[in-house]
Amino acid sequence: MSKIKYLVEQAAPLNQLQEIAPRIYWLRLAMPFALDHINLWLIEDENFWTVVDTGPDVEQARESWLNIINEQLKGKPIKLVLCTHFHPDHLGLAGWLCEEFDAQLLISKGEYDIYHHLFSELSHTERGDIEAFYQSIGASDKQMASYEKHITMFGKIIHPLPKHYQPLADKQKLNIGGYNWLLVTGKGHSPEHICLYNQELDLFISGDQLLPTISSNVSVWPTEPLANPMQDMLDSYQYLLATINDNTKILPAHGLPFTGGIIRTNKLINDTEQDIKNLLAHCQQPSKLADTFPVLFKSQITKHNLMLAYGEALACINYLIEQDKLVINVVDGVNHYQAV
Repeated sequence: MSKIKYLVEQAAPLNQLQEIAPRIYWLRLAMPFALDHINLWLIEDENFWTVVDTGPDVEQARESWLNIINEQLKGKPIKLVLCTHFHPDHLGLAGWLCEEFDAQLLISKGEYDIYHHLFSELSHTERGDIEAFYQSIGASDKQMASYEKHITMFGKIIHPLPKHYQPLADKQKLNIGGYNWLLVTGKGHSPEHICLYNQELDLFISGDQLLPTISSNVSVWPTEPLANPMQDMLDSYQYLLATINDNTKILPAHGLPFTGGIIRTNKLINDTEQDIKNLLAHCQQPSKLADTFPVLFKSQITKHNLMLAYGEALACINYLIEQDKLVINVVDGVNHYQAV
């Protein structure tokens, strides 16, 4: 096998359950964004359902869920809501579903904590820290305001989470739908991303940790300006290589289910390592962070993806700094990065 292979020829219809393995259903929930869907996974037990990820808290998604609940769940309630990570398209309706069904939330502690740090009433990121972070990487006041706008917007599409939850951890085992599931934690895209591996079916619910056609964003944010999430992501890819095989059925959060996970993971590793080599070569001359965008990104950088570009470029920079291959020179309050 030299390429990944899709399990289906075409995507499931939006907002319609499609059984992809016994008692395991694929739900492509429509979203009103540029990325117009998210794959959710519903696991059927004798008397209830478990939902893996939920979609964002927007009117369109709520209406879709109400129709699905009334027409497709066979009269069974949702009792477990498991979220792979804290991003709004995965977590947004978790609190609402838990309220509607008196369901239990399952999520890793790292993801639950970062939700509260960024989005909840407990949020305590200081504005001065945000200003200092973006000024140091050369962002304008207008661009810094874009970060605050995005955080505020994301917070509005996450329904408040329950105060009580079941924390999930790496290598933990759960029995859901009559199957034993091994939890596999990934890092880099988010602090403690939960994936689920079913050895009996050789099936892996990957969330955003492994996608068939796009790479997940890996960013440094004002909350942890010295973090090295790119190293975390590369380490997590190695963990995936030790967990799955090329016949494992990968159920991703976006795109079609596929096999060839080893091939896909190795391509992501190789692409990342090549990008970092290109960045190091570019930084033979001192460079501000925005100067590295043409080296790292093929897509056009706009106001809509600028914050992600800053975050991922800095993730690559911090990776090289940790390896003592780059140094920072501050000129007029702005970081310039140069190869050692």
